[in-house]
Amino acid sequence: MITGIITFLVIFAVIGSILYGQRLVKTEKSDAVFGNPERAKGGVHWVIVGSSFLLLSWLYYSWDIAKSFYPKSANELCQVAKVNESLLSLKYLFPIEERQFKSTFVIKSENKNIDKLANEGMRFNNGYASSATCSPSRYALLTGTYPWRNPRAKIITGGSLIIDTTEMTIPKFLKTKGYHTGIVGKWHLGLGSGKIDYNGNITPGPNQVGFDYSHIMADTQDRVPSVYIENGYVVNLDPNDPIEVNFTHNKEKNDYGLPTGLKNPELTTMKWHHGHNGSIVNGVPRIGYMKGGENAKWSDIDMADHFLKKVQDYIKENKDKPFFLYYALQQPHVPRTPHPRFEGKSGMGPRGDVIIEADWCVGELYKTLESYGILENTLIIFTSDNGPVLNDGYYDDAVEKLGEHTPTGGLRGGKYSLFEAGSKVPFIAYWKGRIKPNAVSYTHLRAHET
Repeated sequence: MITGIITFLVIFAVIGSILYGQRLVKTEKSDAVFGNPERAKGGVHWVIVGSSFLLLSWLYYSWDIAKSFYPKSANELCQVAKVNESLLSLKYLFPIEERQFKSTFVIKSENKNIDKLANEGMRFNNGYASSATCSPSRYALLTGTYPWRNPRAKIITGGSLIIDTTEMTIPKFLKTKGYHTGIVGKWHLGLGSGKIDYNGNITPGPNQVGFDYSHIMADTQDRVPSVYIENGYVVNLDPNDPIEVNFTHNKEKNDYGLPTGLKNPELTTMKWHHGHNGSIVNGVPRIGYMKGGENAKWSDIDMADHFLKKVQDYIKENKDKPFFLYYALQQPHVPRTPHPRFEGKSGMGPRGDVIIEADWCVGELYKTLESYGILENTLIIFTSDNGPVLNDGYYDDAVEKLGEHTPTGGLRGGKYSLFEAGSKVPFIAYWKGRIKPNAVSYTHLRAHET
């Protein structure tokens, strides 16, 4: 009430003083009032200063009121957090994180599994990632810290871990509540410190920032090394065939004398558009150069099945205890390489096909939780780390076969953009029997603030 009255007085005084002061300056009456025009101008300044005082008073009282809604100290913050402790008393807390699924619900095909989460859970129609690119927003998601507070929190290519091992993270916090913690899928938050040696224990990494179990790719599917890393060690690495990696350009022998997308386009099965002209793995040119590790290299078309199997194994092993699993689907990040059983299903090229593949993964996950009788005790959070992108470095018909589909939902921009479509993302919460079906929230929600 007080703030409203002061606000009205501020607006009235500022507008009134300006109009009245201008009238005094512009008319002969100014001298009668103040003795001369300069004094008339001085009168205007005085009234505006007075209005500024009212304005400052308004700001002071508004801030004083606003402060009552926010914690005043770390201790108070902990007290506020206790309000949400019932969420953490769940036996299973299970978030899924993925990119660009603003497009999922209008792809020309059945995406019944993600639709099921949305229609039988709560949709947050004003959900946002903290950034328009992956590494910064993933950093924010896990730490709760804005990425611009950390100068290292930017897109990573073969870089060091950007999460300080002393920082509090979601998995660290949940471990204090008795949860087992795991991550499967895309990591892209850096590994090690300095130049990474992939031939031994790669540390620090996910296991040093709170995850009891990790099975990840180092960066992204389009970057080398094209290998899986489990709990700090490259899977299936032959010690007699060590891995060498570099991302140096324009220097002699940076490609180890091996074929690249730039030198040998005839050896590629997927053509690069920009940036992806390094080492060729499985016919796909990548970012960076890799030598060795032949036995450890992944199969791109089997990646979805591979990660899903690791998720299912993790659930089976931990079904009788509280767990937190971060399942970071790789679709639809480039290169978009759907398994042959999904090829052509969308009618929109590989991008549409991998979205359908991801939807199938979500369905298989749902079935797994249901088969172990733990679905009703599981909170599933489905969201994204940035907005949509079509051509992201390869010729894969993402633009040509788009048709009438609008991945941005009519918003301006997309991945990498400061405009809204760069960071506005799907955000779905599903908890069978606990969250009311088809619920919708318009609360502005950033993933790292939940």
